[in-house]
Amino acid sequence: MAVTERGKHRAAGSGLGRRFSILWTGQIVSQFGDYLSYFSIPLFVVFLSLEEAPRNLALTYTIETIPAVVVGFFGGLVIDRLPIRVSLIFSDLARAAAFGYLASFAATGPEQNSESGLIFVFVVAFVAGTFLNVFASGLYVLVKQLVGQDRLAEANGKIAAGQNIAFALAPAIAGLLVSATGQFTLVFTVNAISFLLSALSIVLIGPVERIRNGNGDDDDEEGLLADIFNGLRYLWSEPRLRTSTVAIAVANLSVGFLESTLVLTANELGASEEWQIGVVFAALGFGAAFGAWLAPGFIRYLGLGRAMISGLFTMGLAFAVFVRMLFGPLQLFYVFVAFIGLQLINVPLVTIRQVFTPDVMLGRVLTATRAIGWA
Repeated sequence: MAVTERGKHRAAGSGLGRRFSILWTGQIVSQFGDYLSYFSIPLFVVFLSLEEAPRNLALTYTIETIPAVVVGFFGGLVIDRLPIRVSLIFSDLARAAAFGYLASFAATGPEQNSESGLIFVFVVAFVAGTFLNVFASGLYVLVKQLVGQDRLAEANGKIAAGQNIAFALAPAIAGLLVSATGQFTLVFTVNAISFLLSALSIVLIGPVERIRNGNGDDDDEEGLLADIFNGLRYLWSEPRLRTSTVAIAVANLSVGFLESTLVLTANELGASEEWQIGVVFAALGFGAAFGAWLAPGFIRYLGLGRAMISGLFTMGLAFAVFVRMLFGPLQLFYVFVAFIGLQLINVPLVTIRQVFTPDVMLGRVLTATRAIGWA
């Protein structure tokens, strides 16, 4: 039997292959920087806002999330039409530039209650949210090309575990850095550098064959709108994609409230110091990493759908307890368990999208499901 190009690259290294290992390492670095900002941008908004912090945190989260809806449908077409590495590298470079500018702004020493400073943060949040959605979907297109369909759950679990190890460490480190230096410049600078390193890792992967349709031709002769609607039509016609997307959209309606105000929520529950808030983030990050490690086994034992349902129940019940407890070991335990549940949702969800979507429209389906899920 002939060995395919994709198969040769997988065989070149142990486990999931050398090129996947390069991608995985780059994403750990990238996510470390990303989660520095995930923690530090809300703190920065609080610094700039004072008594208006809840409103401005909600605005920042909304502005960062809007691209998932507005840009999501078109971003998928970019992923499907352009070489996948071009899309990912450009997304990394755009985010590096955005956070580099934010670092330079923070270095000027903005004043509290600075309206111009908030507008600057809103612009960066929109740019970061836009290219995050292109990158997040394109990443799983690239994963499928590198490892093939038979090992998707394992690869997705490793990607999620690496991301969440970074999530566990970065907020605690960001809290210590901000507490020690009294400024945000270093945190935003490290974030910008992490995106540059992520782009380098994708360069080092080497060429990836562009996905084509079953006839060997590209499907972009139909026109932009037709291609977009082809992805949406397939998403809605495939029952497993449709059901999982609707379920996540409903769940995200609740999760969005918590994520948009997590820094304030932790503070209200007794985490009054930056390092304490960082510990809360570390607990949920380690929980998510552990959940990502467990997810492939759950999928093998329960199947994709039942694994996802178990995650929904676990996350919902644990969060219901978490928001009723003050800062301490039990609160940290329940947020740890809640984010185990989150990865028992996320890993099966992205695997369902990869398995039941034709390669030629995978980018459009991934971004469309993100758009609907966060609408």
